[in-house]
Amino acid sequence: MKRTDARPSGAPRLWTRDYALVLGSTLLVWASYYGLMVVMPLYATEVLGGNRAQVGLLSSILALSSVPARLAGGWACDRWGRRPVQLAFLALFVLAAFSYPLAATFPLLLLLRFLHGVPFGGGTTANMTVGSDLVPAERRGEGMGYYAASQVMAYAVGPPLAFFVLARSGFDGFFTVAGLLAAGSLLLGWLIHQPRVSDPTARFRLSAVLEKRVLWMSLMGLFIALGYSGLVTFATLYAGQVGVSNAGPFFTLYALSVLAVRPLVGKLFDRHGPSLPVLAGLAGMMAGVVLLTCWRSPLGFHLSAVLYGLSYGACFPSLQAMAVAVVEPERRGAAGATLFAIFDVGMTIGPYANGLLADTRGGYPLVFLTGAAVLVVAVLLYLTRVRAEYEAQRR
Repeated sequence: MKRTDARPSGAPRLWTRDYALVLGSTLLVWASYYGLMVVMPLYATEVLGGNRAQVGLLSSILALSSVPARLAGGWACDRWGRRPVQLAFLALFVLAAFSYPLAATFPLLLLLRFLHGVPFGGGTTANMTVGSDLVPAERRGEGMGYYAASQVMAYAVGPPLAFFVLARSGFDGFFTVAGLLAAGSLLLGWLIHQPRVSDPTARFRLSAVLEKRVLWMSLMGLFIALGYSGLVTFATLYAGQVGVSNAGPFFTLYALSVLAVRPLVGKLFDRHGPSLPVLAGLAGMMAGVVLLTCWRSPLGFHLSAVLYGLSYGACFPSLQAMAVAVVEPERRGAAGATLFAIFDVGMTIGPYANGLLADTRGGYPLVFLTGAAVLVVAVLLYLTRVRAEYEAQRR
């Protein structure tokens, strides 16, 4: 019998060496991604002379290539095991991150973002699958909550680091740092002792790469992504309109808010189910973007980051925990891939569509309010389909 932690009493051990390593690997790869994400609007407009629609296209094109990569990566994790898939995708992520200084024109930058989406989608899916393998079933909400928090903690590392390095070493200097963060993720991934979970008989077909039991949850994730994409793509540019010269603290406050709420929400999920964190989270995200739009000042800008972080930190990690709870261990890769692939469909559509909205008279406020409106659909999906299906299928 496994040794148990003192808290909660009698529960299987959560915090192990390998669990800590997968959290570290996840934090670093997402820090590289988030740093590049907030730098891209500045690089595209200041260096390459791009407009708002082109800024949105840069985010959309990466998400577009990450969708098939997530599906293929999730299936490959289940077919050949986690380790070779994880390390291969992370190595490609490192190569792509170091290649950004070569993108001297907008078409080249667009091509590189498309290529970068492949290892991003596959690598983050593999990391999530490894994380779900290392979490005891009795502490799944808590364990996946900390895993999701490590993703968002990257907001406290990547964007502030990006602005710090930009001010001192320019864009090329930050692209080097983004590559080093990715290399650190690869190193930590290589050190993980992973459970051997695979199905050598799995064949590559639609039913293998898509897990139908999580489709309705994933559709919720799509609408969350449509709202989320507008915020993360254009917050950097919107900051200047409300008197904020450095958007870095916005992302730091967002990350710290997610970290603050995750321990409470994970335990709440495990003891009482997902309804409260999911529904309260969706309501809070709507309120956060309304605050961002209506209180156009530095204080309103930063308070909206806190409210949105608390709310997103309650909602989306709960969806992740729900997805892995309704499938067998050998289908966790496909379940995670399905959830994130459909989320990435929203991240594909959202940034470019929001860029077109931002170029209208409504500008950034229209982008953010539209993002709040689409979250109503996610609420309706949860109440009408997702809650009942989760209760019927959970393991």
